[in-house]
Amino acid sequence: MSISTRSGALPRELDAALDGLVDRFGQGRWAEATVAARARFADRTGRVFEEDEIFEARTVAFLEWYVLEDPAPEGQTPVATALAEETDEVQAAVLRALATSHRSLFAVAALDDGSVVLDDLWGGCRFAVDERRRLHGVSRGDIIEARLIGWRGRVRFGRTFAFHPAAARAAIVGHLARIRAEGGTRADAVDFIAALQVKALRWKHVEIVKVYAAAAAEKDR
Repeated sequence: MSISTRSGALPRELDAALDGLVDRFGQGRWAEATVAARARFADRTGRVFEEDEIFEARTVAFLEWYVLEDPAPEGQTPVATALAEETDEVQAAVLRALATSHRSLFAVAALDDGSVVLDDLWGGCRFAVDERRRLHGVSRGDIIEARLIGWRGRVRFGRTFAFHPAAARAAIVGHLARIRAEGGTRADAVDFIAALQVKALRWKHVEIVKVYAAAAAEKDR
């Protein structure tokens, strides 16, 4: 199991806008909010430390989550705040694309020239993601957490990108069904599975797939 930060995957406009959001809402009067958000993110997805192999990728995922999904402390996401204040139509379109992005768990259905076909394990939709580069380590059947962004008629990968073991698909799908039945959201499901990844990192003496399966069995009791 590994994670890629997917550096350079975004079109320039989206990449610059994300950096601008992180810079604006990560300091000054927002500094305390950022610290509080990091704690909430860790509670939802599992706490990682600098020595962990996934630390850098989780930091990237947190920053993207914070500016695009976290509604605290003012009752709306940072990107929504920025969008409400934006007067430039082009920049507003960029922010709108980020604000309507789609983070979920996907199964890799196909790897075509210039695209990756994904099946959303939560919503059931199929997406053809524009990806011109060769994705090393990605294979058909892999389970990934990713953020998808619609931009200029194409679907693009965001910065969040994490692998889960393909052999744990049945356990993962079972978790999603349980969380949905309990009234949970897509974010609840994605973050719960992310926490299992951290648990697997901690329990190196246990086969990764068994960590996911054991968690499923424990919840079903």
